[in-house]
Amino acid sequence: GSQFWDGLAGRFFGMTFQEADSFNSTHGNQFIADLMPKYPVYVGLLPAAAQAVLGKAHLDGVAAQRMLVAEGFAYNGYLDIFDGGPTMDVKTSEVRTVREALRNEVAGLAEDGEGDVRLVASGQLSAFRAAALALRPADAGAIERARKADAGAIERARKADAGVIVGPGPFIPGEEILHVGF
Repeated sequence: GSQFWDGLAGRFFGMTFQEADSFNSTHGNQFIADLMPKYPVYVGLLPAAAQAVLGKAHLDGVAAQRMLVAEGFAYNGYLDIFDGGPTMDVKTSEVRTVREALRNEVAGLAEDGEGDVRLVASGQLSAFRAAALALRPADAGAIERARKADAGAIERARKADAGVIVGPGPFIPGEEILHVGF
């Protein structure tokens, strides 16, 4: 449950936190905007238990919050209507995974599993696919030569025009992909 939901939102909705969470996952959250008061709610009018959780991540969400912070997200001053926890955001261009992603063309597929495991993605909307796959430059010696050079040489080798070889997954040769370490 949620002390915040019970102390505020539940009073407007006539449903428990679990019922609202289930309804939200199947019908979307427009019902919240429709039923919540349109004016600010004074924190001092909330029960002490609801006040105590304001701006704090729910225990079930602490790991997710840590992951978001590692990706560059930050608390934006707004609260989640379900648990009173912090909502977090970031400009898309500042998300670590987006910022560090490299663009390559799939030069071939391999079953051998050789290469660094990376998050690989392609497509948009309903055609979007992503997988954690072994990936290596199509020029098999590029990474080895890079390892003997400097730290940035490995990333430059991955950016090489020769393309990359990916493990079995939802990608085909000639397809443009984005990939990033994780």
